[in-house]
Amino acid sequence: MAYFALHEDWHFQAAAAYGGITDVGEYLETIDLEGKCASTVWADYATRKNEILQPRSALRWPEKIRKPILIIHGGVDETVSPLHSLRMAEALTPAVVDARLKAHSIDSGVPLVDSVPGAPHAGIG
Repeated sequence: MAYFALHEDWHFQAAAAYGGITDVGEYLETIDLEGKCASTVWADYATRKNEILQPRSALRWPEKIRKPILIIHGGVDETVSPLHSLRMAEALTPAVVDARLKAHSIDSGVPLVDSVPGAPHAGIG
């Protein structure tokens, strides 16, 4: 939701995203290989897949994010891969946005800043 709010330029000075999905298509490929779940949400998912995913995938429009954002992600998150946050931070770097990534865990393979050992998705678990 933080990425969407930044995309829509809601009135605030900065934002924080914790364990967020930044590429809905990639995420659905890991949990919904046949598109059955997505089709229950969007009846025309099979025919409008790209049109549906584009506005919901922040990695497809990093240039729309113009306010500072703190991106936080659990390094051992098994629900949403920490790579979502890492890729978002990388995408925002060329856009000259003040984006800071904090990945929590010493055993995840994700580059770390401010390590909190074993942090899962959204601090739950």
